[in-house]
Amino acid sequence: MDEKKDKKNHSPELISRPEATTASQENDAAKIQKRIETCKANLKKIANIYDGVSSVEGFITNLKLAMGIIPRNVSDYVHFDHYDVSLRISNHNANCSNYRTRQRNSRNISIVVKSRRRTKNSFMPDPEVVLDEYVYMEKDLRNADNPLPQIAKALENFLDTGYYVDTTGLARHNHSPQE
Repeated sequence: MDEKKDKKNHSPELISRPEATTASQENDAAKIQKRIETCKANLKKIANIYDGVSSVEGFITNLKLAMGIIPRNVSDYVHFDHYDVSLRISNHNANCSNYRTRQRNSRNISIVVKSRRRTKNSFMPDPEVVLDEYVYMEKDLRNADNPLPQIAKALENFLDTGYYVDTTGLARHNHSPQE
């Protein structure tokens, strides 16, 4: 494997935020499509920026900005009406009961990138909330071949299909409700 670049401080200013829109009428479809196309273009930029990069520094913030999530908290969400799904990008596991206070969705997706390995999985399922969480550990990402662009591309595919598929093979998958 080639020696990986250890670039640091990937400036979030490189990614422009798509304007947040939700559909209330059919004529909002053009705004939604524009938002999706902007998100996809931003995710392509992230895939290029993180090509060959082993450090996850700035990665979560850039993913949030690319998806139109204004980073205010460590857990920020965006809703996609056309798929009836919410997307969460964070650095820690989800507590599914928190989804009860948000807009109700048929499905929820959580992408987690942890910079250090914790001994326990703090994911908390809820019998009333459907959530798929994909957890990536920085140590695992550092030892893999170019995983950060793969995560960005998987999110780009999510925008086309409404489903997130881990193509790295590195994600720990948590599901709620537990089966």
